[in-house]
Amino acid sequence: EMIDTIGTYGFLDYVFDQSQIFIPNKYIELMTGIADGTGIPYMQVVRFQMIPEAIKAKCSMVGAWNKAIDINDGYTLIQLRALDNGEESPLPNFPTLAFYHPDTDDEFVYNSLAYSGFVGAFTGISSSMLGICEKYWNDCECEESRRGEPWNFVLQDILEYSKTKDDAINYLNSTNRTCAIYVGVGDDQ
Repeated sequence: EMIDTIGTYGFLDYVFDQSQIFIPNKYIELMTGIADGTGIPYMQVVRFQMIPEAIKAKCSMVGAWNKAIDINDGYTLIQLRALDNGEESPLPNFPTLAFYHPDTDDEFVYNSLAYSGFVGAFTGISSSMLGICEKYWNDCECEESRRGEPWNFVLQDILEYSKTKDDAINYLNSTNRTCAIYVGVGDDQ
């Protein structure tokens, strides 16, 4: 309804305006760097980052463990995150598997699967053997707000800073999030 009134760009700008004070500065710097390095206007880069937040993570995920998988292969968990963008979306043509090597000892090396030019994580795994994915919680009877840290930045923070599933769950419970999503957090235990 809001898009009909203010248009797609107006809505994405609104999403950013509502969440901006909750976005860690490192993501603002990354978006600025992408804009400066590519010549794409900063707000175009920002709008691209706000699309997942605007649509509230409408994709699919599955986690399988124990008797659902063959543990003789050495696996304890198989986790899948499908990026359900539809056939008409150009995004599946530009997948990017990015590897991050943080500068400090209290951060973990991790990878994130997303799209070229995207900041944040849709899914990924860290060197602490922590995997993460998400799906929108359609039938949640909880209050949602646009005022909080966008979920794709929250997931990347978990990959970067969480050593265990408990760390990830504690982070999810302590951060100011916006929309109700199922977060799949798995480890090698």
